[in-house]
Amino acid sequence: MTPTTEKLPISVLILAGGRGSRMGGRDKGLVELNNQPFVEHALKIVRPFSDDIIISCNRNQAQYRNFSDTLVTDKNDDFPGPLAGIQAGLQHAKHAAMLVLPCDTPMIPTDLPQQLYQSFRNNPDAISLVNDGERLQPLHAIIPTQYRQSLNQFLEGDRRGVIRWYKQHPVKEVVYQGQAEFFTNINRLEELEAINQQLTC
Repeated sequence: MTPTTEKLPISVLILAGGRGSRMGGRDKGLVELNNQPFVEHALKIVRPFSDDIIISCNRNQAQYRNFSDTLVTDKNDDFPGPLAGIQAGLQHAKHAAMLVLPCDTPMIPTDLPQQLYQSFRNNPDAISLVNDGERLQPLHAIIPTQYRQSLNQFLEGDRRGVIRWYKQHPVKEVVYQGQAEFFTNINRLEELEAINQQLTC
């Protein structure tokens, strides 16, 4: 599918709030690939589609302010995982659905917002997430914002696990058969260097 530039009635949350422990503690959203920070690679995909872009970040807020006016942080400061970022994003989302993307998969397909939004339109009570043909990609998903309170209650119960929470609701898979490489997340500096070399060859 060739993406259009039509704004969709969705909010977007980019997750950039992790420890980056496998990157030597670096803030992954600000790590550069091909001379652009990871967060900017995600923004290039979603900017044409949404008027409500939220970045989940737990440090370096002054730098992230250059990318979005809406920043959120986790309720506590121990980096409890992506569900905490999703929880914070849902509290600020303006639309009936929120597209979630991690900052560290800079090669995602450009039609991803459209594909997930179409799934939401067809299944408005479901959480739609990507299946890359090999595995589920739970952090590439669109979540109905009506599930704010459900996630609050889940986390108040001291529970974690993205899929575990998703399964409390209808789930719809959006399949990208044979495209697993586009959802590769870059966790280590050596992986970053290898992809940088590919891009410059």
